[in-house]
Amino acid sequence: MIPRLGRILLVLACTAALVPFLWSGTSSCRKPSKTETTDPIAPWVRLSRAELFTGELKRLEPHLRLTASGCVRMEITVPITIGIESELWLEGKRAKSLIASQLPGQATGEMSFSLQEVKGVNGQRQFRFVLATTEDSGSSAMTTELDQPEPVEGGSMSTTAQLREPLDLPEGQYVPIWAFVVHKGLTYDGSQIHSMEDAVKASHWAILIKAKWERPDRK
Repeated sequence: MIPRLGRILLVLACTAALVPFLWSGTSSCRKPSKTETTDPIAPWVRLSRAELFTGELKRLEPHLRLTASGCVRMEITVPITIGIESELWLEGKRAKSLIASQLPGQATGEMSFSLQEVKGVNGQRQFRFVLATTEDSGSSAMTTELDQPEPVEGGSMSTTAQLREPLDLPEGQYVPIWAFVVHKGLTYDGSQIHSMEDAVKASHWAILIKAKWERPDRK
């Protein structure tokens, strides 16, 4: 017969040996709580400044004879619709709309713009304005020609206004993202310019591009 103390030690040893199996069995049988859910990803669009010509493509830039170009990178969390609006400004006031479109934003990509001097069918001086979007799923582009305003007596100078820092694009509200600006004279003091809207309002003429985003199920 096993002494009483020996039997107690034997029971304790057997119980200790069974604990891992009991715990393992309890863990494997656990069912997910009905209250556990996965939160949906919130729609979110961030734009940041990018370069249209990078790396090896830099060698092509001077051969294309573009008057101006710009590019922004789009970071998108879920499929949304990107609204694009471009405007012509004359003497600091909005003159007319150039291109307005709704584009599907499916994934991270880029939006680019370019202006190139061309001759119209009657020989008039024009700009060919191109707006393009590029994503992993493909690309799209829109083109329009616009007459150049009359040359400024005494000369003029041009510049571009671009995003200075990443921009979280608001839903349903157009905000400026790029501009081509022409000023009278050969010198320009930009010390009082603090935004793209300031730049176009202080210009002789300008092209301003705005963007917004919307949920696909909203019109």
